Amino acid sequence: MSGSDWGDGEWGDYPKAEDIRLPFGEGDGATTTFSGGIRGPIVPGSVRIRVMPPDAVSRLGALTGHIKPEMACCDIGEDGVMHGNCTGTVNYTTGYVQIIWEHAPADGADIVLTYKRRLHRLYKAKMRVKLGGKKRWVTLRELREALNNLY
Repeated sequence: MSGSDWGDGEWGDYPKAEDIRLPFGEGDGATTTFSGGIRGPIVPGSVRIRVMPPDAVSRLGALTGHIKPEMACCDIGEDGVMHGNCTGTVNYTTGYVQIIWEHAPADGADIVLTYKRRLHRLYKAKMRVKLGGKKRWVTLRELREALNNLY
């Protein structure tokens, strides 16, 4: 499946993107603008921001979507524009996200952000290793192939 979001079939289909869930803020009943940086690069179309009822994140299932959010927004496509109960943008390269909710999240409401982070840079990154008695620069793919040949 070369060229997809999954590996080439070797070593258990190495994923080239990982799902990330993290807190993005907390409502105070007055603030509508939230911004911050998340670790990129980000897969376009994967960003979701939800305002969960106060204390919902501490309840079982909140981060998996089993509790209905009070408000939600997401990016659609590859333009970086957020849609739903907010307006805003996401920079897929830098990871900077800025949103403005239609109305302020309730006091104590948890704002949860989920997205997919691309791993291809790590997959293509070069590292200096000692293979066959010689030090050389290799990619993760080359290192994986060398390890596969050992076993």
